[in-house]
Amino acid sequence: MKKMYEENQYTVNKYIIWILLAIIFIVVIFYAAYIWLSWTILESMYMNKAGLDWFNIIFYHRYTFIVAALLALIVINPIPGHSDVYELFRTYKEAIREAIRGEEELTITPPSLPPTSKKILWIFWQLTKWVIAFAIIFSSNGIPSLGNITEIIYMMTKGLGSWGSIPRIFMLAAYPANANELVSLIPSMEIQYRIFYDILEAIIIIISLRILLKMIKHFISEHRNLWIRDFFILLTFIALSIVLGSPYWAMDVTTPYVYIITLLMLVSFIAASFIFHLGGIDVNLTFSRRRRLVIVSAGILLISLLVINIGVVTYYRFNWNNRWIEYEWKPLTDKQIKVTRWVSGIQDIHPQPMSNVPGGNLTKTLSVVRQWDRTAAYTKMKNQLGVNWMSLCKSDIIHINNREYWAAPTTIKYPSTDWISTHLIYTHAAKILLIDSHTGDLVPVTKAFGVKSEPSIYYGENFGTNVYVNVRGYDEIGNTSYLGQPDYILSGWQRALWFLLQGQLGFAFSPPQEKINMLYVRDVLQRVRNILIYGLTVDPDAYIVSDGKNIYYAVQVFVSFPIHSRFSASNYLRFFAVVLVNVEHGDMHGYIVGKQDNFLVNFYKMYYPEWNEKIPDWLIPQLRYPEALLGTYNSPGQLDVDFLYHVSDPFIWRSGSQFYERPPATKVHYILMAIKNQLYFIGFQAVEFLGSEGKNLAGIYTAFGGPQLGRIDLYAVPNATKPFIGPSAALQALETDDYVRKQLTLLTNPRTGNILLYSIGGKLYYFIPVYITIKSPTAVITKMAFVGIIDAATGTKVATGKDSIEAYYNLKGTTITSYTEASHRIGKIKNLFSNYTLINPTKINANIEIKINNLTYVNENQWNDTLTGINTFIKSYVQKYSSKEVYYWYGNNNTINFGILVSENGIVKLYYITILYKT
Repeated sequence: MKKMYEENQYTVNKYIIWILLAIIFIVVIFYAAYIWLSWTILESMYMNKAGLDWFNIIFYHRYTFIVAALLALIVINPIPGHSDVYELFRTYKEAIREAIRGEEELTITPPSLPPTSKKILWIFWQLTKWVIAFAIIFSSNGIPSLGNITEIIYMMTKGLGSWGSIPRIFMLAAYPANANELVSLIPSMEIQYRIFYDILEAIIIIISLRILLKMIKHFISEHRNLWIRDFFILLTFIALSIVLGSPYWAMDVTTPYVYIITLLMLVSFIAASFIFHLGGIDVNLTFSRRRRLVIVSAGILLISLLVINIGVVTYYRFNWNNRWIEYEWKPLTDKQIKVTRWVSGIQDIHPQPMSNVPGGNLTKTLSVVRQWDRTAAYTKMKNQLGVNWMSLCKSDIIHINNREYWAAPTTIKYPSTDWISTHLIYTHAAKILLIDSHTGDLVPVTKAFGVKSEPSIYYGENFGTNVYVNVRGYDEIGNTSYLGQPDYILSGWQRALWFLLQGQLGFAFSPPQEKINMLYVRDVLQRVRNILIYGLTVDPDAYIVSDGKNIYYAVQVFVSFPIHSRFSASNYLRFFAVVLVNVEHGDMHGYIVGKQDNFLVNFYKMYYPEWNEKIPDWLIPQLRYPEALLGTYNSPGQLDVDFLYHVSDPFIWRSGSQFYERPPATKVHYILMAIKNQLYFIGFQAVEFLGSEGKNLAGIYTAFGGPQLGRIDLYAVPNATKPFIGPSAALQALETDDYVRKQLTLLTNPRTGNILLYSIGGKLYYFIPVYITIKSPTAVITKMAFVGIIDAATGTKVATGKDSIEAYYNLKGTTITSYTEASHRIGKIKNLFSNYTLINPTKINANIEIKINNLTYVNENQWNDTLTGINTFIKSYVQKYSSKEVYYWYGNNNTINFGILVSENGIVKLYYITILYKT
């Protein structure tokens, strides 16, 4: 009976095992089929909608498979039939048996597998390790913690870097390079040497793990001193790894000596490994007297060299502060600044005095001051939705036709979350809301962009659900139907598999001939991320642009590639491309904006040959510099690097007196900035001195968009000059003003908006709007109560007005009329020079400055005298010296100057007149 039960149990267990294996097999088959189908969909979609070969892009033209297959070979044990893991397990098992049962039990030899079975088992174990290693390397295109080796191998095949630089790179720690040489070596350090280093590091890691297993095994078995030998072999490989990584060190004056110490330690560990391999220190070495003498001499020499180099390093460290420039600044910090500036792409940002900030046209500047911030505009736009199946995406600033708008496309909000609603009915959103950032007026999309009608948004932000369109028997919300080409058409077994895995049996087993149109990966950011390789990332703030016919999301792509050299304190950062995604059809068009750099930008250009380097004329004015590339509070960027690495003086660096920080009260704002009479779309960042108790303004960065995309200027405030107040202090000045404080107590739910700094007539002013929020049972309404203005030079002059224009004139203590009349007088004066080219320079340099006349024109009674004085200047100087150009510049106390430069006998003279145009 018992025997029958055991036989039945055996049969049941056998069937259970086979059933489990069958289930696992079926799951694997289904998973593999699903992966294959997903890849097929992506390949088809990107080929049809973007003209890109998704498979070859993502898998580096199949290099991913080749590299993973070859690198995975390092986990295979090169000794057939040998397994370090199994030997350690067997040793441990024997040690346990010895401890429990005694040594007499060990005479019984445990049963072993036949040789053929052992061989099969060994092959199976090696294959299993290879598959696991292949999967890990394949999924990350490299070895974890060592980076993406597949991409750099592909770079190498395309001619980037040089193998000839390897010897120089390897010796960098012994013979450090200057900053220019370091910059020139970085491509080879990140490609050829990185390939060499990563492969050797992988081999070292595997060998070290094997040695560690052997060491534990020998320690357990107490087999001579072999575990000590293994320990020194392990230290040998660790030292070798450190030596291989030396080109990436930060190198000060002590580095060559530290490098020698490391090499000596490597030699010492090799010698110790050899000694303990022979049995240890006490072993009777069968060496001749001469060889023994050589060994002892070598040991003494090794110890002496170690002591000498350690002594040198100690000497330098004891004298570090009084020789800091020679020991650290010149060999390390100065090079680090230059290398970091090149790596981060800020080498063209050069500090210039705050006095060089362009003085914008008064009327133009006041007419474009941003008076509505993101929160106020968003609240106002929410009241315009009127339906329960749409919600607003985050609003972003856009620029078109010299106006700035807050643009908030809508996304889908599901009143019902069942499968039919989310995949067949609520397929799209249907509104884009725009608000003029100056006036706060709602502007129709058709007026702002010139399009014929409001688009249906099938591709947008936060569109995480795939949908199926034009499905028989189902109507999309809004009585509309998708009119474009689908991303993929599901039919036959593909449709059955797709819907079967989603649990939709009806669609899976509907008539075979029925086809389903699918829109796939509809989130615009993810849609672009899917075709980017390592080192490329997207700015999370996608924004709306239009060519007058279609509306697109502009997704900005920039390079953020890790640099391993510690001479660089930044990733490699460059603006690379803009990808437009059509909101209705999902078509994608890439445009390269990055400049030639003989490194990564060039590589990525080559990798995406389908992306056009000629940007359409209509797109250029709407482009802006990526906020994430400039830097945010949570994600440092180029500006954050420049906050420190714009300093080139060793004493200023050591003191930290010119380091900057991003104030908590502000960030990068995109505004229209008037330079002379021209408006420019810029990213604007005000910065304060790091740790400044007075929250003083340290400088302003302007990152241009439009035709000058990529130009970044820094206007800095030297510590020695009269300070300007920073954004934080400006807000405090407004809130503590007696009049403003009283108004804030009278208002309902008051809130201050963005703190924006504008240059008007060469002077800086903060504009801070104040809003009130009114809540009712049906809506939440935001209104602008007033705008505050603060003179940045004093911090004590504060005024308010119903808008920025009135606030400015109230601060000046005059009326709009008087300023209009002054502008009219300036216009009449400039007309007298209509036969000459008028130039408004930021700075004039002359050896001698000669003032010819002082004129006054503050009312029309003084016009005749002014006319006579100007005509005399033109006849006696401009015409006399045959000058075709006349320079003009505004001075203090409401004056304007006109002059010419004349070179006589090598001496440059400036002849000019000064006119007072307003009291």
